[in-house]
Amino acid sequence: MTAPAAATSALVVGIGSTLRGDDGVGQAVVEELARGPLPPGVELKGGDLTGFALLALLAGRELVVVVDAARMGLPPGSVGCFSPDRVAAGACEDPVSTHAAGLPDTVAMARGLGIAPPRFFVVGVEPEDVSVRDGLSPVVAAAVPAAARLVLRLLAGGEG
Repeated sequence: MTAPAAATSALVVGIGSTLRGDDGVGQAVVEELARGPLPPGVELKGGDLTGFALLALLAGRELVVVVDAARMGLPPGSVGCFSPDRVAAGACEDPVSTHAAGLPDTVAMARGLGIAPPRFFVVGVEPEDVSVRDGLSPVVAAAVPAAARLVLRLLAGGEG
């Protein structure tokens, strides 16, 4: 019996609201990735997903990379990578998140439900401005290619 296609697939999810400036960086990274070749079996999703809506996308995945704006205490435009343990510990909590449930809540829920993928990373980009406005700040827009390269490294089996 063969496993369902999703069981060996990878998913990259860019989350955030494009109406809140740099909060839309996750979607910008997914758009950047969509322009180039991806490894086989990789699915891209973008949207203003709440943490719990993300749960439905995790089940059966071998690898999930979530890309989002993340307050890490670094200069705006800095790119970081977090394991679920660091996410659950609040390493990239965004106190001004527009998401109904943050990533730490989602990680805890996925673990509790037994649907957390074996390999799960969050690629965060330090925002400069998450006020209600259209478009990324120049410093965060300049970080999009670096974040996309980091995602590709993770997809190829590397660590963040």
